[in-house]
Amino acid sequence: MQDLKYWRNLVGRDEWYHLARVSYHPGRRSWGHTHDFAEIFWVEEGQGRHRVNGVEQNLAPGDIMFIRPRDHHRFGAADAAGFTFVNLAFPACVATEMAARFPEAAALHDPAPELPVQRVLSPHQRQVLRQELRGLPPTDRRRLRLERFLLELYALLVPARPGVAGLPDWLEQACAEMQQPDQLAGGVATFVRLAGRGAEHVARTCRRYLGLTPTAYVNSLRMEHAARELRLGAKPIVEICLECGFSNLAHFYTLFRAAQGDTPRRYRQRHQRLAL
Repeated sequence: MQDLKYWRNLVGRDEWYHLARVSYHPGRRSWGHTHDFAEIFWVEEGQGRHRVNGVEQNLAPGDIMFIRPRDHHRFGAADAAGFTFVNLAFPACVATEMAARFPEAAALHDPAPELPVQRVLSPHQRQVLRQELRGLPPTDRRRLRLERFLLELYALLVPARPGVAGLPDWLEQACAEMQQPDQLAGGVATFVRLAGRGAEHVARTCRRYLGLTPTAYVNSLRMEHAARELRLGAKPIVEICLECGFSNLAHFYTLFRAAQGDTPRRYRQRHQRLAL
């Protein structure tokens, strides 16, 4: 059975999104359907099956998928435990307009490929997404709230260095995750772990696509974080140094001077004077 779902039947007037947590167990049937709106869903727990455009896919916690209006799909549980996912539906025009305004995220809504985009969220990204859901209340479904959420989601998923042609998905994911401040202290070891590949393979791929060694890339992120904290915050320099993963303050000073052309102290003083 094929069903066409219409946006006008899903929400009330002036409502811009529909958010639901959905659970499937072996006894629940899912009819194949398509719709005139866009959807994004991500798996919270359990193992599921997703048939989309004639292709059977396995779903696991952290899987996120960007469904386009023309996609035909249905769900099912993979085992007796069932599975649960969160589904965000919104007008197709929003996906089109957001893709036009933010080209770096356009691939997430691309209508051309046979299958919709599927990514895997890291534990940290899943935690961030859960927090951002608080900004989508059921009683105030303004477009502003929807676009704010989508922008936060794009920021989690788009490449760390936009425009790098052919950047492998696993490296793109690792770069995006490594930009989170709480990952910086772990250094290259954390970057390699996030990449899920051997250290030598990560090093070769970084040099090929980013033109940097893993150490140089991670240190560049650390120096960006340090510069941001020095410009906008009042943390002691030693605390910023430790946050970045350096136990040697002199080494931190050397890297910062090479990146910014000044010591951390003078950099902070200069930028704070400019703000007065």
